Amino acid sequence: MILVAVPVLAQVQPIEGCTIIDKPGSYVLTKNITATMADMQRGPSGWFSACIVIVADFVSLDLQGHTITGPGIQRTWSNSGIYTTADASGKQAMTAQIRNGCITNFDFGVALEGTGHLVEHMRVVANMFGISFATHGHRCYGIRVKDVAAVANTDVGIFFYGGYGGSVENCQAISNGTAGIYQNDEDLPENDVRALGTRIVGNTVSGNGIYGIRAFCPSQILQNMAYNNGCSETLGCHDIVVKDFGCNTSSDNIPIQPNRDYPWVP
Repeated sequence: MILVAVPVLAQVQPIEGCTIIDKPGSYVLTKNITATMADMQRGPSGWFSACIVIVADFVSLDLQGHTITGPGIQRTWSNSGIYTTADASGKQAMTAQIRNGCITNFDFGVALEGTGHLVEHMRVVANMFGISFATHGHRCYGIRVKDVAAVANTDVGIFFYGGYGGSVENCQAISNGTAGIYQNDEDLPENDVRALGTRIVGNTVSGNGIYGIRAFCPSQILQNMAYNNGCSETLGCHDIVVKDFGCNTSSDNIPIQPNRDYPWVP
């Protein structure tokens, strides 16, 4: 008799409704979810509630083309479709991967706190904010968003509230109420929520109410197609606006063609 060792495959765990993911592993959404406020879950130390809260490290969540629909935009920063945040000990989640689905009708489609997360092949449509990097002083580091469509969100498509080393690549930010891709410049000494060191590369940004891309140094802004975004009489069109807060702009923050002109705003 010959015995052959067969590796045990990690079990993929199904999700059928709103839940808290507190263990590492692979998860798949098996059906569409329409969530009410009563369905919202709250992490042990998170800022607000969400349909799916991720507090564990090394989570892979595949929506398998399904849609998570929220209870409506509250405009109170109160709810999210998917939220990565801290566990009961206050340790922020690391390296979640969220992919392949649609999120709509929340204050935040996807809200990210923690380190090393990846959001890809998602559609965030008709939320208040489509995707948010960090929330209310909770920092995030090294988060990457790629191949995402952020469309018709009432405020911002992809919003950097704070954090370091984020990346937005090959995304579409179209017809959002305020901005397509927007970096927060609120500099509060007690929590340092300013977003720094961002790569914004290869995106299509159009039809947004005020700004197409709004960023400040240090940032790398390359090969974006930005057109038909908001204009004003004093500053002209706001397809791409870079704000300088005292960085060495000769080396840190010179946007390079083929982007269009860049008004520097004091």
